[in-house]
Amino acid sequence: MANRNPGFDYELAVGIAICGAYGVKSDHLLETAALHRQSPKIAKLAKEIAPLIPELQLVGKAETLADVSSEYTQEDTIGPSDLILKLKRGTTVSQLGLSVKMGTAVSHNPSGNRFLSQQQITALKKTLHEATIPEYEFEMNSKYGKRSLWFRKRRRSETTSCFIYNITRLVEDRWNNVLTLKQRLDVARTLCHHGARVGYKTVRLDLRPLRISLIDEAERQRQMKDVRRVRCEISPEMSQYVYFWYEGGGCIAKMQVKFNNGILERDGTPGNPFTSWNFEFLPSRCTS
Repeated sequence: MANRNPGFDYELAVGIAICGAYGVKSDHLLETAALHRQSPKIAKLAKEIAPLIPELQLVGKAETLADVSSEYTQEDTIGPSDLILKLKRGTTVSQLGLSVKMGTAVSHNPSGNRFLSQQQITALKKTLHEATIPEYEFEMNSKYGKRSLWFRKRRRSETTSCFIYNITRLVEDRWNNVLTLKQRLDVARTLCHHGARVGYKTVRLDLRPLRISLIDEAERQRQMKDVRRVRCEISPEMSQYVYFWYEGGGCIAKMQVKFNNGILERDGTPGNPFTSWNFEFLPSRCTS
């Protein structure tokens, strides 16, 4: 069944740009873009992106691009792909998925229980309720005045930063010193969308300045699942990021530890820092 999802404008723009760069016409993408409320913006962006596409080397030397489509990407078994490239090598046809991101390359949102024990999460929640929230409110009142001047206004907080940093330290320690190889492999497989039917790469699009980055998921996933050679490290400065380093291959991924909806929810109750973190592989190829 065809996908009725109109797609984000930048996904369509990237798809049309790929077609233009390789001299292929995709009726599906063109028809979808024509019906999109941002149709002129899509056409303009696709024209700007097209000259950058060949440097991404999406099509191998012995391959030709036959089609680009987004019509199947609502199927769960496909994986995280937004676009599907149909590639031909002689009489052989294969598919390559592209997960298109704007200003980010986040490919998975793992929960904290993938990295921390239930005992650690329970203890951290207790600390959050009994100590961190009161300290946070005192800090905000001292810096910005009455509650209406800081509540849910994205004000920087040393209290919040310190709490998150303590979580990253626990993540680092458990990955490197506590989790078994099997447990680390289970985590790595989740982060790599293990079981996706179509192999994919991630394309990150940035507009200012205009740049496209390609993350070769196959290579990064191979490295990530080679868990014996992957170490977790945090920045010596207080940070919300955890970095994954591959022995002999540099830093391959990073993960942001964060509250899902802020340290305080809209109703004033404590937020949850364990439900949705941001994991992304780092670029393997970039053009600008």
